[in-house]
Amino acid sequence: MFSGIDFTVDKDKGLNGYCDYIIGSTTEQLYLESPVITIVEAKNENIVSGIGQCIAEMYAAQLFNE
Repeated sequence: MFSGIDFTVDKDKGLNGYCDYIIGSTTEQLYLESPVITIVEAKNENIVSGIGQCIAEMYAAQLFNE
């Protein structure tokens, strides 16, 4: 499990930034490799305001895993 690491997948598409949590299959936490799962937390218990971030992280994870 990785927390607060840079997850830049494609800067041109705006898929860059720091994820709350990423779960990956890497046995050593020195670098991130696919496959990964991202977890997004709701801000202030407001699911609607976090939908955009959730979709962006899911799309970035899909591209990263490919």
